[in-house]
Amino acid sequence: MDTIIHLGDYWNEKNLRKNKDNIIEEINANGKRYKRTYKYLAAAKVIHDDVEWTYTQAMDFRKVNQLTNEIIDRFITKQPELDKLAKERHLFGSAYTHKGQIDYVETYIGEIRDIFYVKGAPGIGKSTLLEKVAKRATEKGYNVEIYHEPLEPEKIEHIIIPELNIAFTTNTKYQEKETFDLHQFINLKKLNNYTEELKYSEKLFNQLIQDVFLNLKKTKVKQEAMEEYYVPNIHFEKIDEVRENIIKEILTME
Repeated sequence: MDTIIHLGDYWNEKNLRKNKDNIIEEINANGKRYKRTYKYLAAAKVIHDDVEWTYTQAMDFRKVNQLTNEIIDRFITKQPELDKLAKERHLFGSAYTHKGQIDYVETYIGEIRDIFYVKGAPGIGKSTLLEKVAKRATEKGYNVEIYHEPLEPEKIEHIIIPELNIAFTTNTKYQEKETFDLHQFINLKKLNNYTEELKYSEKLFNQLIQDVFLNLKKTKVKQEAMEEYYVPNIHFEKIDEVRENIIKEILTME
């Protein structure tokens, strides 16, 4: 059974209507700012694709595959097969916000016993490596948590295998852990053919991402302006009562 909680029942609609025009103006202005932000994100994605392509030209993916197989043999293959159908849980590992790119990786990886750092630039195989390890783990019956990148959701930042107490991450916060460095498989002679282009693309990408953060800060200002109309007209004590009643209802469920 589903329950719909309508928080609109707990505001002073009469007072809000007095500021209707101002609220609509702030909402429209914020909507335009978000559209601008998404355009910068789209542009950043295009440049990021170029950076990935550049590194891809110089990679020896045969050796990346060899390392991937070694990791699977070391951590997965020798584990007993579980008599159950494994589950995958897909989440985002980080986000772009008005405070910059943030993550709370410590909250979901920090308690894991064995943490391994996968090092590498964009486009050199980190995500594919993690995907293959996750796939082999689920084939053996182990549940896997898969954390995706915000700019490219198809790419993976981290995987956690709780039943084995193992995590693999691309987050530099864990670069002091045992590291699998994919940079060793870059053909520097080939990469040097794109030195200037790569430098320019990386600079342009970083600038676009900074523009994203700047625009998100402006949307935050608009959001706070709207809250100035709503906050004084919300019956928070009644919402507190609703919350307590929901908690009691949950606790009494069988």
